[in-house]
Amino acid sequence: MIWGAIQEGIKASLILWQQADWSTIMAQHYCTHVLNPVHLPFWHWDAQQANYQVWLMEDGASAHRA
Repeated sequence: MIWGAIQEGIKASLILWQQADWSTIMAQHYCTHVLNPVHLPFWHWDAQQANYQVWLMEDGASAHRA
């Protein structure tokens, strides 16, 4: 899997999900490898730069349900 985020033309780090290293995508693994170390810092940094609230929206994919 490839994970990335773009907000107003600013790109977050691209994550290449390594199933051999990180196992299948489950809520705990997603939080450990993507959400906490990459997405949340990017999200907070962008909100501070723009001086507004940023909203996280998921697309209903099965990996996002947890």
